[in-house]
Amino acid sequence: RTLVDRLEEMRPSLDDSTLEQLDAFALSVAQIPVNQYDPLYLVDCLDKATDLRAAICSGLEGGMRNDAPDSAIAMRQHWRLCDIGLEEFVSGLIHRITSSLAEAGAKINYSADWDGWVYCPWALALALQHVKLSRWQVLECATVVRELEAWAAEDGFGKEPPLALRMQASVERAARLAETCSSQVQKTMGGRAAELAERMGVPEETVKAFEADCQNPLMYELA
Repeated sequence: RTLVDRLEEMRPSLDDSTLEQLDAFALSVAQIPVNQYDPLYLVDCLDKATDLRAAICSGLEGGMRNDAPDSAIAMRQHWRLCDIGLEEFVSGLIHRITSSLAEAGAKINYSADWDGWVYCPWALALALQHVKLSRWQVLECATVVRELEAWAAEDGFGKEPPLALRMQASVERAARLAETCSSQVQKTMGGRAAELAERMGVPEETVKAFEADCQNPLMYELA
């Protein structure tokens, strides 16, 4: 089943606002094949994915009653799996955006007049929102997101070196966040996996597969 198929199964449990976000996301995903080289379209799709995941994460913040029926528990687990699925989808989408921007920029030698300069901080801000949604250094993420959103609204930083250097500082700050998160996850989970595997006689290739999963693809794309 596709991610959209799994999200559709959540429909009975969604409010009107989230249903609208789901419909907008599903429509955007359906049009990716004919817009896969259009960075503006891809960034807009990322925006819709971010809104939808934010709504899902918000819904997961509340607790469940101890006497909740099995159907409610199963649906909540489905929400969590869809949250994970959206994060994985976003990492692939960011890769597409990065590739399309690099290709488009290279064609004009990254001219100061290139429209893509606006998409870069916008896409990075949206990507960093997903790090925030994963509850990693929330305040720092929020601060850097605001900086990047301000740069996305700035006109002409591609033509003015001082502004470009200041934006570069925000980009590097975002990269450090991603690298720190990725390293911490791998250090925490990977080491324990190797230790447990040795004690339980788990094959080495299984351990390597688990450690590879710990290398969050979203963090990799951001870094």
